[in-house]
Amino acid sequence: MRRRLLLLACIALTPLVARAQTQSVIAGTTCSSSCLFVNADPNLGGPPGVIIGCSFADPVPIGATVRSIRIDRNFSQPFAGQNSPGVSVAVNSQAIASATINNVAACGNLVDYSFSSTDYFLGFPGYVYGGLNTIFFDIAGGAADAGFAQALITYDTDVKSVTTTGAEPIIPTDSGLVNDCLQFQSTLGVFAFKGLTGVAGVAATVSSDRNATTTVDVITQPPATDGTGHAIGYFQTRRLGTIGLSTTAASFPSSSSTLLVQEANFQPTFLITAYYTPREADYNGKDVTACGVSGTFKAGFLKEIKIEGSGIAVDGRVIAYNKDTACYEEDTCPRTSSGPCATDNHTAAISPNVMEFTTNFNIANVGDRTAEDIGDLINNYHIDNYVDTKAAYKKWNNIKAAKVRYLSGGGQCSN
Repeated sequence: MRRRLLLLACIALTPLVARAQTQSVIAGTTCSSSCLFVNADPNLGGPPGVIIGCSFADPVPIGATVRSIRIDRNFSQPFAGQNSPGVSVAVNSQAIASATINNVAACGNLVDYSFSSTDYFLGFPGYVYGGLNTIFFDIAGGAADAGFAQALITYDTDVKSVTTTGAEPIIPTDSGLVNDCLQFQSTLGVFAFKGLTGVAGVAATVSSDRNATTTVDVITQPPATDGTGHAIGYFQTRRLGTIGLSTTAASFPSSSSTLLVQEANFQPTFLITAYYTPREADYNGKDVTACGVSGTFKAGFLKEIKIEGSGIAVDGRVIAYNKDTACYEEDTCPRTSSGPCATDNHTAAISPNVMEFTTNFNIANVGDRTAEDIGDLINNYHIDNYVDTKAAYKKWNNIKAAKVRYLSGGGQCSN
């Protein structure tokens, strides 16, 4: 860490080589006089206290941190035998130090007084970087002559930063659906650094640019950073999109980052089974009639249709079972509960309390599927994968703990 001293005068002074990077501004008539009389003595008809100010523009390099400020100004008591005034000095709203003016002298014989602040490792509180800062002199209890003032600013070039990084979202266990929308949760890593050193005890606040009018995103704020400068918070939402995150902390410059809520892994694993469309040609046994459709069919074929939803008769007709009427009916294809025809390597039956129809997802080691169907035995974290034929079904091995990733679709949850 490098530390530098920067001398800034409230009035134009003779430049010094050591102050090649300084900037100077005139702070107004109260700071430009070589001998300003201040009456803060009620015995002399003055008020109990007088505040005079002097402003200066921030002169430190971009990214530097102001560690401490020393204010130098010369004072004297103009009248012997009067009260000794007290002077308190602050920069902006941050108090620096105070002193009692106890020397008696006329203008031209003023004595220098120095007021030094604490060394603030994380930065001088309330300092305005890139703008104006004001020195306040609060003189009370007596009269004083005040001369020129100057500020000695100590700063270092170790840049402070507080940032937030959002991990890829997950879909938490038992988070369910609200308005057909999934819940996404991301872990927020907050990092506070000064140079390359983590800073402990920093309480950061993370906010979303989508919460300006309504609370779309819920943020669990991180605790104060630990000894490595790290803290963990959480982000939850049911809306897709790119979120702008803003991170603020006292004495740190704010920062911005983005979090993409689009694809996400389900936190729990799924049971993956399979179902198919029975073909009557695969069945033997007696022929029977069925309510709702003409002709006769193999009894085992009709029984299997009740489980699988529909089947293809030997004459090519698609026969479906209607649970509401407890009868059979003809269709043009193996129809899913949501309307489309069941398609091999595409259709899957899902639990409607876990995802909505039209949700596109990926089953690890199986492939991409779309939620188009439901089933009486498909509950919670269970997916039934459509494989079309009985031969493919017989080859299928159930997966007890498959990872599933949300890809797109489902409820209307976008921005």
